[in-house]
Amino acid sequence: MRSTRRSFLKQLAGVVSVLFGGTQLSGCLWETDSQQSATVGQAAQSSSTTPAAAPAAQPAPAAPAQAANSGPVWDPAPTIEFVEGVPSVVSVRDFVRDPDQDPLIITLRSGQLLPGITYNPSNATIAYDGRPLGARPDGPVVVTGVTFSADDRRD
Repeated sequence: MRSTRRSFLKQLAGVVSVLFGGTQLSGCLWETDSQQSATVGQAAQSSSTTPAAAPAAQPAPAAPAQAANSGPVWDPAPTIEFVEGVPSVVSVRDFVRDPDQDPLIITLRSGQLLPGITYNPSNATIAYDGRPLGARPDGPVVVTGVTFSADDRRD
């Protein structure tokens, strides 16, 4: 009984291997070359006389799901202030973050900066050179009327 089951399993494995485009499997441990060749011949003969069921169609593997991208998030109503007469630099990146930790490109979209205040797009900073702008000494110089955008270059 044990050898019949072994023969059946070997024949089945051989037929399945051939059906899937592989090569015929050969022998198990403790078999001689004559037993291997007889088994291979039997598998080939039984596969030619016994119709084998076609393998079930497998669905194509799904494309790996990409995690949903979360866009940049701005602080609500950020205020950029400088002190009159004191040169300083403020990073616009301090007012925006990306939940996915994607690198951001920050762009000045609209508005005009006061004389002495400049935007540097390469590092997303606003610099004030300290020149007097008419505010009281040590008074705040508030940057208003400008709009920035942040892009993580992902859809």
